[in-house]
Amino acid sequence: MSKLTSVQRPETVWLGELIRSRRRGRFSIESLAQRSGISAGLLSEIERGKGNPSFSTLLKLAEALEMDPVEFFRISATAWKDERVVKKAERQRMSFADGRLVEILSPRLDLPLIMWKAIYPIGFDGSGRPITMPAETCLVITRGQLIIEQPDGDTLYLNQGDSFRLEAGSLFGPRNSAPDITEAIGSSLVSPL
Repeated sequence: MSKLTSVQRPETVWLGELIRSRRRGRFSIESLAQRSGISAGLLSEIERGKGNPSFSTLLKLAEALEMDPVEFFRISATAWKDERVVKKAERQRMSFADGRLVEILSPRLDLPLIMWKAIYPIGFDGSGRPITMPAETCLVITRGQLIIEQPDGDTLYLNQGDSFRLEAGSLFGPRNSAPDITEAIGSSLVSPL
């Protein structure tokens, strides 16, 4: 039986998945590499779980991704296991400067179908800075209301219980017009790398 190398360690695979999930829809590998001052090759290796980044590299990536570096480190040794159940308290969470919160509902980010929950604060307006959806995505509004202005000029009003499909490459800049937070559950089909 051979020893595990850094290439095979679940920690490096998880770290790569985390960095890739934070980059998707925001930066290409090349633009994040340039923004963080590391090579695109190293970033690609890290995202594939094959790189072993230094602490300095992690600090650069955290700054470029506008995230707290502490998010790169897990507390519980059992958290590295691939599990079929994701407990609510153990979900990976991404907080954005604009107030959005995204919780990953899937046990791993390398699966072909990723489930997530997005929470949009009162008054959220992403219409002026839409993101490109990296994969085919379907949303269902579980609380509140979203208004989505399409590039063709069409405006969609989505209420609790309504669902919506976005093709890969679609621009998505929702607004929360509800007097409370809006929550949506989404699923995204991710193409294999």
